[in-house]
Amino acid sequence: MKSSVVLSALLLIAVFGCEEKEKVIEVVDEVPKDVFHVNLCETLHATVMSMLSESQNNKEKYPELFANSVPSEVVIKSETDVYVSFITESASLPSTLAYYTYQGSGPSSSGDVDRKIAFPHVSNAVLSSGDTRKIGHFPAGTVIGFFLVIGAYHDNTVNWDKPTLWTNSAWNEGQTRQHVIFNESQCNNIVMAFEDKNINSTSDRDYNDVVFLISDNNSAQASTSFELNSVPSM
Repeated sequence: MKSSVVLSALLLIAVFGCEEKEKVIEVVDEVPKDVFHVNLCETLHATVMSMLSESQNNKEKYPELFANSVPSEVVIKSETDVYVSFITESASLPSTLAYYTYQGSGPSSSGDVDRKIAFPHVSNAVLSSGDTRKIGHFPAGTVIGFFLVIGAYHDNTVNWDKPTLWTNSAWNEGQTRQHVIFNESQCNNIVMAFEDKNINSTSDRDYNDVVFLISDNNSAQASTSFELNSVPSM
């Protein structure tokens, strides 16, 4: 084979290899530059963590959070900004919290979503309760789903190829529901929390590994722009 042909083949391998790597590995700031702090309701952290007790089977304790009528994603009923605020984490690996949006019937598979990062490194070591990001301005009818990429963060990169848990249970192994969503009634905040191990494996089912709130305002007040009729109040 001519040397020019060999060189061309090697170049193609190098180019496509780099392109594939770029699709999987995303360079990020550990704490995004647009993070700002919101003073959360004073009792929110203590109430949520008392409810979602560490190493307790909270799926068994709160069956109402897992009823078929409970929505898995956030539905916007009127045009609004949307913010995500970190509350706490109890995970063993530096995971990444990300989200996707759609209108209508939505993506048919997880491979069809446009993945966007909320917090690259979800950790009490780098985030404080109340650290907040605006994730966008959305029209009525938008649906926002979230997902946790386990062990994805390392040295200012996110590896999208790591195990992932979705709010769309159909995309999880065994179609397990790996998160809860509820209105914390004392503070009137919409809270979402993930269990970071598949509940059919070695999971303790405490659902407190990554905890955050979703709001339509930047002061952690009650949200009025979301469809909340079927979201449980706790």
